[in-house]
Amino acid sequence: MGRYPSCCQPALAPWRSLNAPLGTQLPRPPITGRYEVSLPAALPRAVGTRVSVAAESDAALLVAPTLCTADLREPPRTGIAVTSIVSWVGVDTRGPASVYIGSDSRISWGASHTWDNGRKTFASATHPYIFGYCGDVLFPSMVLPVVQEHLASSALTTQPRSVFGEVGSLVRRLWKQYPHQEHRDFSIIMAARLGQKMAARFYVAVFAFNAKTQKWHLHEEDMPKASSFLIHAGSGAAEVRAAETLWQASAHAGTSRAAFSAFCESMRAGADPHTGGGPQLVGLRRIGNGMTFGVVYDGRRYLSGAVVGREAAASSTVEWFNEVFERVDGARMMRLPEAQRHQPR
Repeated sequence: MGRYPSCCQPALAPWRSLNAPLGTQLPRPPITGRYEVSLPAALPRAVGTRVSVAAESDAALLVAPTLCTADLREPPRTGIAVTSIVSWVGVDTRGPASVYIGSDSRISWGASHTWDNGRKTFASATHPYIFGYCGDVLFPSMVLPVVQEHLASSALTTQPRSVFGEVGSLVRRLWKQYPHQEHRDFSIIMAARLGQKMAARFYVAVFAFNAKTQKWHLHEEDMPKASSFLIHAGSGAAEVRAAETLWQASAHAGTSRAAFSAFCESMRAGADPHTGGGPQLVGLRRIGNGMTFGVVYDGRRYLSGAVVGREAAASSTVEWFNEVFERVDGARMMRLPEAQRHQPR
């Protein structure tokens, strides 16, 4: 449990290569920043070396001992969503009762810049399915809304013997036409439910693509006997595990509030530069379809990674939670009168 999928580990994405004659002036590069030039092995003084070239506002001048051809490599244009993402199961005296996927909202382009409003969790309003992703951002963020739409229109059927089979087939089919030069590691975390009420059975799986091997891997998790994390992945996984250890040593051990509180605590610590923005939360219960929840965090209201104002929260139909997993009034950001009180650890 709580493994760290390799495709969610922070890693440099492959760079595009451009051939450019050394000693000549290039047009303005498409991305400002620092570039690398790999000098050919044919130059004895340049074997195994790299020359860093600054990209000026209008042009980049490549300088070398002699004129030849080298690779000018630029950083990828695609955002890299090395992130913090978790999934846990809530268990009561009768067995598994709920499944949640939580994530931060930061999308990072290497170490240069970030955006804290990236959606990383999805819930089907028509079927008991929820999703999240980590690793590269572009493909999963584009394909998961398609999965939702296919579920809603019954273009995607669910099979009891393979609860994730049709979803995986759709994802792989869309991937076939995706440009090979844009292939990067990513994982899609999926949760589903078959049956309802006391006949409900929950399933959680990680569907991962490895760009180096060009292979897909589907791993289904075993359901736990007590409320606990099944998955904590991404660049912030170590921070989540450290916070989890503290919460599991408290009086709240073995509860959903311990899992979500540990996740929020790890985000607040700010140790991982690729984790940020507000928490996102989707879930499944014994009845109903996928649910998106609002989160009150650090004095703000967040819904799917975006800040929500008071009036919008008041008119929304979603349930709201705070950082210690208390049910709250989204507009007033206060615990509901009938909600159970949860103490910090």
